[in-house]
Amino acid sequence: GAKLGVAGDVYASGFFNTSGVTGGYKIDNQLLAYASSTNTATIFGLAAGGQGATTSSSLNPSAFGYQALNSNAAVNNTAFGYQALKLTTTGINNTAIGHQALTDNVAGLSGVAVGTFASRNNLGASETVAIGSFAADGNSDYTAVGYTVVGYRAGKTLSTGADYNTLLGYQSGSQVTTGYGNILLGSSQTANNLSTGSSNIGIG
Repeated sequence: GAKLGVAGDVYASGFFNTSGVTGGYKIDNQLLAYASSTNTATIFGLAAGGQGATTSSSLNPSAFGYQALNSNAAVNNTAFGYQALKLTTTGINNTAIGHQALTDNVAGLSGVAVGTFASRNNLGASETVAIGSFAADGNSDYTAVGYTVVGYRAGKTLSTGADYNTLLGYQSGSQVTTGYGNILLGSSQTANNLSTGSSNIGIG
């Protein structure tokens, strides 16, 4: 199609009207802003939404922030923040709010992460909830499902297999690695020192 080149600033009174199907805004050929009535996408941020944001393979995505939802080709994902849900390709029904929240999640579904680095390194965060800075962050890439982790640095060192843990409170379960099925509430001897044990209950 035709192109208009402008050297310098552009000032306008009113709206720039672009197609709701094929139109959008780019910087250096990277998507910056896009909204569609076809796949109901709402995208704002450099490289947000990925290349699939403007196709029918990506339905109902909402992405705000640099590289948020950058690899998206799935449905019903919402990402707010720098690289939130960055690597998600086929995972669906995920919500990530915060700097690199759920950034490494590839195929996990129905995950919720709120806070800086919340569930950052979980590759398959299915049916998980992490709320708080570094909550369920993990020291490196891991896969765990079904956990509920709430609190600053709660579940900070979760590793593969740390499924179905409930960790609530400041740094609760911060040393848990592969332990699963634990219920830890608040700061306690068990909550602060448990690592590989499973099916424990600790109340601070």
